Amino acid sequence: MLFGRDPRSGDYACLWLDNTAAAAFDPQGIGRGTVAGDSIPFVFHYTPTDGFHTTFVYNRATHSWQWHMDNDSAGVRRPFARVTLTRRQPAGGAWSFAA
Repeated sequence: MLFGRDPRSGDYACLWLDNTAAAAFDPQGIGRGTVAGDSIPFVFHYTPTDGFHTTFVYNRATHSWQWHMDNDSAGVRRPFARVTLTRRQPAGGAWSFAA
């Protein structure tokens, strides 16, 4: 995946690198999203009635991300996958975060 941010609107774009052709990047393969609290929901529109939702949800308590992926057919969402992304703790110690 490749992420970008529009500095004027603050909106994010997400490109799945598994859905690109050799000739061009199809606009349908780019999801658009806006930060909503601790999440960034992206929507990829394939047709006027079908799409795919990918939402990244940050969990502050565990410093992890949940990744929710859903198919959308005519407004009916069906779960595709649920993934939790965690950071490995460094060998021998506690986390350190720069302010």
